[in-house]
Amino acid sequence: MAPRTTRRKASQDPAPESAHHEPEDGLTVAELRARLAAFEAAGAREERVPPEDRDERLATFLRGPEEDPGETELRVSWASFNGRPYLRFHTWKRCGTRRLFWPVRGASLTVRRRELRRFAAAILAALDRSAEFEQIAAHEPPAHASRR
Repeated sequence: MAPRTTRRKASQDPAPESAHHEPEDGLTVAELRARLAAFEAAGAREERVPPEDRDERLATFLRGPEEDPGETELRVSWASFNGRPYLRFHTWKRCGTRRLFWPVRGASLTVRRRELRRFAAAILAALDRSAEFEQIAAHEPPAHASRR
């Protein structure tokens, strides 16, 4: 049989905090709120510092919308975890009042050492496709040209 629990009646609950209730340090809730507002208004709030990027950066690509370039960057780095090196692609975005770069959670890709040759082959294949596209695009009439 399950243990029996009792419910407290609303009349047994402690009274909600009011502006006149004094916390342990002797200040009222209203005084604490006033201090917090003054603290924030004075700009005394300490801004966090982004984590240090300790990886060996191989390349940085500025990204972002055309109207606001440079707000995001893609960093390509040689990194290591538990003594195992890997290639890392990670997106960093400007944040905060000082506009410092912070890593974007969930926006990274890693390539293990054993995958590097196949990855490089895929990049070369993509370069070939890009060159083919450029050749085709150079011979096509502009999209706005009329066709007869």
